Amino acid sequence: MSPQTMQTVHSSLYTHGAYVFQAVSQFFEVNGLMWEKLVGVCTDGAPAMLGSRSGFALVAKTLPDDLREDLNFAVE
Repeated sequence: MSPQTMQTVHSSLYTHGAYVFQAVSQFFEVNGLMWEKLVGVCTDGAPAMLGSRSGFALVAKTLPDDLREDLNFAVE
């Protein structure tokens, strides 16, 4: 694993899942990473990550079906 993939992704003061997802997406884009290569997601179970109305997992459902299925499996 390269050091660039070990960085912390900083978000704004807002902790809604959409903002977290946006920060992660921007990190992927800036570092030339592809969602297709994502093999796992580790979260602390906070509402911003798993919330039923605006959590990261819910926002990630806007990804293409194959990527969404992989991310859902990793979050569960």
